[in-house]
Amino acid sequence: MEKSKKNLNLYLNGIVSVMIAVVTGFYIANGNQPYYRDLNANVLTVLIVTFAISLIPFGLKKLSRVSTRTLLGNLEKILLPTLIIYSGVQFLAMRVESFGYIFASNLEAGNEDAMRAGTQAILLLALFALAWLVSLVSSFVSEEP
Repeated sequence: MEKSKKNLNLYLNGIVSVMIAVVTGFYIANGNQPYYRDLNANVLTVLIVTFAISLIPFGLKKLSRVSTRTLLGNLEKILLPTLIIYSGVQFLAMRVESFGYIFASNLEAGNEDAMRAGTQAILLLALFALAWLVSLVSSFVSEEP
């Protein structure tokens, strides 16, 4: 594989790993907001597993068996975008009702904690989507193990 494509693949994999770490941090922060206080252990577990899977491409070259490298590389290409979008959809399901209260009704009018938590949740959803898109691009650009 040409050097520029290897570099692009390395950078994209690094960006995906960093983005998943950032998303996980934002998720923990949003789940501990005074308005929400509802950290979901399942979503957090999926995000941690997703981060671990995102590190697979960095260790593939150290494996001696080509069949193992190919299997792990292909599993990573499938699992990473799938788990990112799964955890993002689970997070969205947790926040849909509160978005209605915060942004579309008078029930939370003037509640700064609610507005801050809702805005942070929207930012987090955008980060989930961006991490998912970058992981998809990374899957298509990735090198053969």
